[in-house]
Amino acid sequence: MTDPLDANSPHACRDPMLSTQGTMLVAAPRYRVYDLFVDIDRLSDRISSISRSEFLTDGGMRDGARVRFTRRLQGGKVTYDARYCDVVPGESFCEEVVLNGTHQSTIVVFADENGLTRVDYSFDLRPLAFLTKLLWKLLGAVVRKQVKDVTEQQFQEFKAYAEAEASSNPALA
Repeated sequence: MTDPLDANSPHACRDPMLSTQGTMLVAAPRYRVYDLFVDIDRLSDRISSISRSEFLTDGGMRDGARVRFTRRLQGGKVTYDARYCDVVPGESFCEEVVLNGTHQSTIVVFADENGLTRVDYSFDLRPLAFLTKLLWKLLGAVVRKQVKDVTEQQFQEFKAYAEAEASSNPALA
Protein backbone atom coordinates (compact mmCIF):
# COMPACT_ATOMS: atom_id res chain seq x y z
CA MET A 1 0.00 0.00 0.00
CA THR A 2 1.35 3.45 -0.90
CA ASP A 3 1.76 5.91 1.95
CA PRO A 4 -0.37 8.96 1.03
CA LEU A 5 2.08 11.26 2.74
CA ASP A 6 4.98 9.97 0.66
CA ALA A 7 2.88 10.41 -2.47
CA ASN A 8 2.29 14.07 -1.62
CA SER A 9 5.81 15.29 -0.87
CA PRO A 10 7.49 17.80 -1.24
CA HIS A 11 6.34 19.13 2.08
CA ALA A 12 4.76 22.40 1.08
CA CYS A 13 1.40 21.73 -0.53
CA ARG A 14 1.25 22.44 -4.23
CA ASP A 15 -1.55 24.87 -5.11
CA PRO A 16 -3.04 25.09 -1.60
CA MET A 17 -6.69 26.13 -1.29
CA LEU A 18 -5.93 27.39 2.19
CA SER A 19 -2.74 28.96 3.43
CA THR A 20 -2.15 30.79 6.68
CA GLN A 21 1.04 32.10 8.26
CA GLY A 22 1.92 33.69 11.54
CA THR A 23 4.72 34.79 13.82
CA MET A 24 4.88 34.92 17.56
CA LEU A 25 7.58 36.08 19.95
CA VAL A 26 7.99 33.94 23.06
CA ALA A 27 9.76 35.16 26.21
CA ALA A 28 11.68 31.91 26.70
CA PRO A 29 14.94 30.45 25.36
CA ARG A 30 14.77 28.97 21.86
CA TYR A 31 16.03 25.52 22.84
CA ARG A 32 13.34 25.33 25.55
CA VAL A 33 10.52 26.53 23.27
CA TYR A 34 11.54 23.94 20.67
CA ASP A 35 11.77 21.17 23.30
CA LEU A 36 8.29 21.99 24.62
CA PHE A 37 6.92 21.98 21.07
CA VAL A 38 8.32 18.54 20.25
CA ASP A 39 7.43 16.97 23.62
CA ILE A 40 4.60 15.16 21.83
CA ASP A 41 3.46 13.12 24.84
CA ARG A 42 2.60 16.30 26.77
CA LEU A 43 1.08 18.48 24.04
CA SER A 44 -2.41 17.94 25.49
CA ASP A 45 -1.17 19.83 28.60
CA ARG A 46 -0.33 22.82 26.39
CA ILE A 47 -2.93 22.99 23.63
CA SER A 48 -6.61 22.66 24.59
CA SER A 49 -7.77 21.18 21.27
CA ILE A 50 -5.41 18.19 21.65
CA SER A 51 -6.85 15.50 23.90
CA ARG A 52 -4.11 12.94 23.19
CA SER A 53 -0.86 12.64 21.27
CA GLU A 54 1.68 9.84 21.12
CA PHE A 55 4.65 8.76 19.06
CA LEU A 56 4.00 5.76 16.83
CA THR A 57 7.72 5.43 16.09
CA ASP A 58 10.74 5.17 18.36
CA GLY A 59 13.45 7.81 18.60
CA GLY A 60 11.49 10.95 19.46
CA MET A 61 11.29 13.90 17.08
CA ARG A 62 13.28 13.14 13.94
CA ASP A 63 12.79 12.86 10.21
CA GLY A 64 10.20 10.18 9.58
CA ALA A 65 8.75 10.25 13.10
CA ARG A 66 5.05 9.45 13.18
CA VAL A 67 2.59 10.73 15.75
CA ARG A 68 -1.08 9.96 16.39
CA PHE A 69 -3.20 12.91 17.52
CA THR A 70 -6.71 13.00 18.88
CA ARG A 71 -8.21 16.49 18.73
CA ARG A 72 -11.40 18.09 19.92
CA LEU A 73 -12.85 19.95 16.95
CA GLN A 74 -16.31 21.48 16.58
CA GLY A 75 -17.89 19.45 19.36
CA GLY A 76 -16.43 16.12 18.22
CA LYS A 77 -13.13 14.29 18.14
CA VAL A 78 -10.91 13.36 15.23
CA THR A 79 -7.90 11.05 15.32
CA TYR A 80 -5.21 11.20 12.65
CA ASP A 81 -1.57 10.36 12.06
CA ALA A 82 1.12 12.91 11.23
CA ARG A 83 4.59 12.45 9.81
CA TYR A 84 7.51 14.75 10.62
CA CYS A 85 10.16 15.71 8.12
CA ASP A 86 12.92 18.28 7.63
CA VAL A 87 13.56 18.14 11.38
CA VAL A 88 16.46 20.35 12.46
CA PRO A 89 16.64 20.06 16.27
CA GLY A 90 16.22 23.42 17.96
CA GLU A 91 15.47 25.14 14.64
CA SER A 92 12.57 23.76 12.59
CA PHE A 93 10.31 20.92 11.54
CA CYS A 94 7.56 20.10 9.08
CA GLU A 95 4.41 18.13 9.95
CA GLU A 96 2.40 16.47 7.19
CA VAL A 97 -1.10 15.03 7.49
CA VAL A 98 -3.53 13.45 5.06
CA LEU A 99 -7.03 13.82 6.54
CA ASN A 100 -10.55 13.84 5.13
CA GLY A 101 -9.39 14.07 1.53
CA THR A 102 -6.84 16.83 2.18
CA HIS A 103 -3.05 17.09 2.37
CA GLN A 104 -2.01 19.42 5.18
CA SER A 105 1.48 20.76 5.78
CA THR A 106 2.66 22.80 8.76
CA ILE A 107 6.17 24.25 8.86
CA VAL A 108 7.48 25.71 12.13
CA VAL A 109 10.77 27.65 12.39
CA PHE A 110 12.41 28.82 15.64
CA ALA A 111 14.98 31.65 15.84
CA ASP A 112 16.55 33.94 18.43
CA GLU A 113 15.37 37.55 18.25
CA ASN A 114 16.37 40.26 20.72
CA GLY A 115 16.42 37.91 23.73
CA LEU A 116 13.15 36.24 22.71
CA THR A 117 12.31 33.25 20.56
CA ARG A 118 10.67 34.01 17.25
CA VAL A 119 8.37 31.23 16.03
CA ASP A 120 7.27 31.46 12.40
CA TYR A 121 4.65 29.02 11.22
CA SER A 122 2.81 28.31 8.02
CA PHE A 123 -0.09 25.97 7.36
CA ASP A 124 -1.13 24.89 3.85
CA LEU A 125 -4.05 22.68 2.92
CA ARG A 126 -4.76 21.16 -0.46
CA PRO A 127 -7.81 19.05 -1.28
CA LEU A 128 -6.91 15.74 -2.92
CA ALA A 129 -10.24 14.41 -4.17
CA PHE A 130 -12.73 15.98 -6.56
CA LEU A 131 -15.56 16.02 -4.00
CA THR A 132 -13.30 17.62 -1.39
CA LYS A 133 -12.31 20.30 -3.90
CA LEU A 134 -15.96 20.98 -4.65
CA LEU A 135 -16.86 21.24 -0.96
CA TRP A 136 -13.94 23.61 -0.38
CA LYS A 137 -15.18 25.84 -3.18
CA LEU A 138 -18.65 25.91 -1.62
CA LEU A 139 -17.67 26.22 2.05
CA GLY A 140 -14.17 27.61 1.75
CA ALA A 141 -14.72 31.04 3.31
CA VAL A 142 -16.28 29.61 6.48
CA VAL A 143 -13.69 26.83 6.81
CA ARG A 144 -10.78 29.19 6.14
CA LYS A 145 -11.77 31.41 9.04
CA GLN A 146 -12.22 28.42 11.36
CA VAL A 147 -8.84 26.94 10.42
CA LYS A 148 -7.08 30.28 10.83
CA ASP A 149 -8.74 30.87 14.21
CA VAL A 150 -7.89 27.37 15.50
CA THR A 151 -4.28 27.66 14.29
CA GLU A 152 -3.82 31.05 15.95
CA GLN A 153 -5.43 29.80 19.18
CA GLN A 154 -3.11 26.78 19.31
CA PHE A 155 0.00 28.89 18.92
CA GLN A 156 -1.17 31.48 21.45
CA GLU A 157 -1.95 28.75 24.01
CA PHE A 158 1.48 27.29 23.43
CA LYS A 159 3.12 30.70 23.82
CA ALA A 160 1.34 31.30 27.14
CA TYR A 161 2.44 27.88 28.40
CA ALA A 162 6.08 28.33 27.35
CA GLU A 163 6.30 31.80 28.92
CA ALA A 164 4.67 30.64 32.16
CA GLU A 165 7.09 27.74 32.41
CA ALA A 166 10.10 29.97 31.69
CA SER A 167 9.07 32.48 34.36
CA SER A 168 8.44 29.75 36.96
CA ASN A 169 11.76 28.00 36.16
CA PRO A 170 14.41 30.73 35.88
CA ALA A 171 17.17 28.10 35.72
CA LEU A 172 15.90 27.22 32.22
CA ALA A 173 16.45 30.73 30.92
